[in-house]
Amino acid sequence: MKLLLVGAVATAVVQSSSAASCATSTISRLLADQYIDECSSDSGYVFTTGVKPKSDEVAGMCASDACQSLLDDVVAMNLADCTLPIGDNIYLFADLVDYVSGHCEEDNTPAPTTSTPQPTTPSPTSVPATATPAPTVAIASCTAAQHLWI
Repeated sequence: MKLLLVGAVATAVVQSSSAASCATSTISRLLADQYIDECSSDSGYVFTTGVKPKSDEVAGMCASDACQSLLDDVVAMNLADCTLPIGDNIYLFADLVDYVSGHCEEDNTPAPTTSTPQPTTPSPTSVPATATPAPTVAIASCTAAQHLWI
């Protein structure tokens, strides 16, 4: 199935005469990426349509590890921005890679937090009082008979 898609896209590239179009080899490398099928399944975005992803598809891409890996792979290819000669002739980076990455970064920006300031002087702590038991004294007394044995 991938081979059929690569062939269809390659045909579209050959038929396109725009100098800014992505090269057939570029499209083939993108469609052969190990993460493209899983990313498409996770996000609902079909890469061969050549249209800018909708907000729900972008959200799906942002939530998908496979899509993040796919975007990383595309960036690692060090490609120049070019138009995909299918669908709406979107730009590979401006309308897809950078567009999705930018939305993912916005979604991952932590909200500012407000915290209650801590007092600078330590508050006094109370030490529990411990009661010391009173000593017990045993007084021994001896009888006169007991003194004899001592």
